[in-house]
Amino acid sequence: MKDSVPVLTANFTPLRFVIRGKDDVWAPTLEQTNSGTYDYVKLHRLSTFVDVGLAPFSLGVSFDGTLLLPALPQFKDTAKALDLFNRMLTELLIGGLYCEAVAPDDLGYGELSFNAYSPCYV
Repeated sequence: MKDSVPVLTANFTPLRFVIRGKDDVWAPTLEQTNSGTYDYVKLHRLSTFVDVGLAPFSLGVSFDGTLLLPALPQFKDTAKALDLFNRMLTELLIGGLYCEAVAPDDLGYGELSFNAYSPCYV
């Protein structure tokens, strides 16, 4: 994709929507969900970035909870990316937000556009 950077992605359970504020809602109807006419683009929007010690880079968190790391050379060994993702999830768990660790099968690849949207690929 033009104007984007490659990223590694991780999806954990349970599904969490990460909102930017109280007015950031996503409420498709059952009919929209069943017919596939809901706003799927919003699911790929980044809601926040978290400092995980990769300065000048950060870990991105999309609206649908997908975690994103830049595809840096040190992450060619996906075990290192997996460790960083799970460290972040452990901090959330200690902070009181239940989430399960990600496994190698939960990792993927994608791109992050310069306007902060991340269509993910596996």
